[in-house]
Amino acid sequence: MPSWATVQAQMPSVARSVFSMVGNRAKRDYSGFVAETIARRLSTALPNATLDTMAIQALCHLTAASFLEDPYGTVQKDIPRILEALLRFQQTLEEFQHELNDPLCEATVEPVRNALGTGLHTIIVTFSDRLSAFRFAPMTAKRLQDLIDNAG
Repeated sequence: MPSWATVQAQMPSVARSVFSMVGNRAKRDYSGFVAETIARRLSTALPNATLDTMAIQALCHLTAASFLEDPYGTVQKDIPRILEALLRFQQTLEEFQHELNDPLCEATVEPVRNALGTGLHTIIVTFSDRLSAFRFAPMTAKRLQDLIDNAG
């Protein structure tokens, strides 16, 4: 069986140009389909990225402010759950961004990831010497320790 290059070389020039146009059209259609699929996955995963960013910022600032403002420690007892949720969300976003590996994804996901990073840093710095009093799941403790090492 002859190779495609051999077959193409034996085709009349009109047939070659038709195959070329069809191939280019197929590439454009495929590229458009991939972009549409990525946009759809982004809108499904992060339908309100701006709102998510503001919610993360509010939660982190309120948690950090509770250090001075909450004399009964009501918020402090939830710090392990808050940190675990933030770290899990951060890890999920990193995996999602790595999976899609697209500039459109970066533009949508990066502000949320930045808010998570900044918020986690704020909580870690505020409660740095008191975090050892809390119990964390092993994976959460490892990620948290990595953040503490990088913050210090």
